[in-house]
Amino acid sequence: ESRFEPLQEKYAALKKYDFLVSDKELELLDQLSTGWGQFQMMLDATAGDLERAKDTFREKLVKMVDTFVKEVTASREEFEKAAPYSLEGATTANAFAFIK
Repeated sequence: ESRFEPLQEKYAALKKYDFLVSDKELELLDQLSTGWGQFQMMLDATAGDLERAKDTFREKLVKMVDTFVKEVTASREEFEKAAPYSLEGATTANAFAFIK
C-alpha cells in the first residue's frame, strides 16, 4: 500500500492546482486500496489452496512410488525364479553366430 502514496500525492497536487481530473480516474484512485486488499486476500486464499493441493499430490505420489516398488520387487522375484540362467550346449561362439 505504500506504493500508492506517491500516486495519491500526485493526484492531491493536481487537485491543489485545480488541474481537471476525470471522475473516472478519481473513482479508480479511490478503489485502488480496496482492490489491492481484495487482491491480497485472494493471494492468501490461493496460497492456502496450493499448499493443500501440494500435500494431496505428495500423498498420492508416495502411494504411487510404494506401489511401483512393490511391482518391481515382484517382477524381479518372478524373473529370478523363471529366468534361463543357462542353456545346455550353448556357447559364446554359437551366440555370436546367432546374432550375426
